[in-house]
Amino acid sequence: MLRMLLPSASMDTAITFFPVSRLFAIKFILDLLCHRKYICQILFVAQKQNKKMGRPKLPKGEAKSELIRARVTPSEYKSFENAAKSAGKDISEWARKTLIDAAISH
Repeated sequence: MLRMLLPSASMDTAITFFPVSRLFAIKFILDLLCHRKYICQILFVAQKQNKKMGRPKLPKGEAKSELIRARVTPSEYKSFENAAKSAGKDISEWARKTLIDAAISH
């Protein structure tokens, strides 16, 4: 590396000519230039990963955006939990299906 910078100088001359911190800086720059293509690939991959993560958005009309709230007593809530558990669903799924079925049959 030093021979490339000072081809006619000996190693002793190069060491006395450059302070140690400068030698490290020169080595870093030369390594960077030698591996520039590799570093650019790493930076390019890092930039690609900045995309938004997570589940893609559902098309309009398919997303559940409306919310129905109802206050219930603890005993009513417990009976809803038991019914949902026996159906193998969580309370939201069970309540949604029960309300839809009731609306259709009405």
